[in-house]
Amino acid sequence: MQNQLSVPIAILSYRENIRCDIVPMKIEHIILSRPLQYDHRTSHEGHTNQITFFFQGHKFILCPLTLKQVREDEI
Repeated sequence: MQNQLSVPIAILSYRENIRCDIVPMKIEHIILSRPLQYDHRTSHEGHTNQITFFFQGHKFILCPLTLKQVREDEI
């Protein structure tokens, strides 16, 4: 079973939801564009490496996976 996510995109008046596959990756950084940081009131906590942002009135916190979670996801 493959995990998927619907990602909304907008360019001027063009709007669409794109279905993307979610794949495990070994990364250490998330790059957020300046408009995204401003529009969604993002903040990055350097010590815990958590990124917090607001979208449609909801607060989201992105946390790095633990080594155990990475291993379980790879299995």
